[in-house]
Amino acid sequence: CQSRYVLMDTEHVERILMNLLSNAVKFTPSGGTIRMETHMRYTDTDVEHTYIISDTGKGIGNEFQSRMFMPFEQETDTDEPREGTGLGLYICKSLIDLLGGSISCRSMIGQGTEFRVILKYPIATNEQIALNQRQNHAYSDKLLSGKSILLAEDTRINAEVIIKMLDRKGMHVELARDGQEAVELFRKQGPYHYQAILMDIMMPVKNGLEASREIRNTGSIDAKTIPIIALTADVQAETESRCLDAGMTAYLCKPIDPEHLFSTLYNELSKVRDDHLIEKLFRAED
Repeated sequence: CQSRYVLMDTEHVERILMNLLSNAVKFTPSGGTIRMETHMRYTDTDVEHTYIISDTGKGIGNEFQSRMFMPFEQETDTDEPREGTGLGLYICKSLIDLLGGSISCRSMIGQGTEFRVILKYPIATNEQIALNQRQNHAYSDKLLSGKSILLAEDTRINAEVIIKMLDRKGMHVELARDGQEAVELFRKQGPYHYQAILMDIMMPVKNGLEASREIRNTGSIDAKTIPIIALTADVQAETESRCLDAGMTAYLCKPIDPEHLFSTLYNELSKVRDDHLIEKLFRAED
């Protein structure tokens, strides 16, 4: 069975793709289309990834295409203000060259643009895969350690078990004994005090679905992005969709499995981190 793990410089590949996507967003008007495709071709020793980023924006003129990968070059448009430093495509090309890949462009004025990036990655050995998994486990623990979690759980024994689980990973937990108390604590502590919320569904005063909706509508700067993870013994198929409709981002069945809890928290916290990175990149100058 062929390994699907490869050795990749993820930080630089991410920067290349986000720069190209950022440009596509910048130069595609409202109502336009932006598309990204990835194609893979395996050999015995490596895998070739082809990334195709296309848009239906204003396009790039032939004359500028001949110099667009040079530093500080920008296409002149007297109808629009000059934006950025002209380094985005130069940085992309430089990083791609360092990674041994290639980039090409196909574009016509008024008909959009397509960038094609080709990069090859060596297939990882079993030893490299094992080392990476150990490092990822350590990184997961590092990401979770020190985080503040709001736990909404009305059953004392359930709360104690979950708190002990989270404490083992170095997380700080504040307990709300019903949905109304969870909303009040979220309001009282202010933005970004909690990094995630674990929300039981069935609670007195206000249930978890009601509390989640109210938290999402508090107007706090982090109200729309904080992960809210449902905890429930209800295994009916429609329960998960009800949780998502209420603004929850993930779903855990009771009794809570520790590894499933940790992996879900890790994934949800990583999404928030990645969303902030994407927002930062899309606001960065070209």
